[in-house]
Amino acid sequence: YIGTGSGKLVIFDTNQDKIVDTIPVANGKINDVELSQDKKYLVVASSDKSVKILDTQTNKVIGEFNFDNPILAVNLSPQNDKLAISKANNVVEVYDKDKKQMLYKIDNFQNPVISLAFANDEILITASSIKTPVVKIWKNGHLLKKWIQTIE
Repeated sequence: YIGTGSGKLVIFDTNQDKIVDTIPVANGKINDVELSQDKKYLVVASSDKSVKILDTQTNKVIGEFNFDNPILAVNLSPQNDKLAISKANNVVEVYDKDKKQMLYKIDNFQNPVISLAFANDEILITASSIKTPVVKIWKNGHLLKKWIQTIE
């Protein structure tokens, strides 16, 4: 799966080495495309301030979240019940995927989070900045560990 600057999702079959479909998913640049661990869902984050959840069997949108800022990164928890999003305003929010209720919010980032991933249903790893990477490990919204790596 490849997200484009025009909001299209390109589905590429690596076995056949060809594009099998192109689907309009967003009204802006797609910033992140993540496949759930069980490969049932695809989550798409875009600059149009939305997150779309697609069923990988049908490639149809089965869920949508709309926000007040562009979405930079997105990830589903291993049980597919939690959705983590990173907003362009340096905020990370975690939602109950089905109820669409916010479970917690983390807003003490100095730079936008450009990547995030669930290690399990409680542990979320965030990474921000390219020049001075900051990686943090969170447990249900509470900071457990922080690394700062200087690149020369």
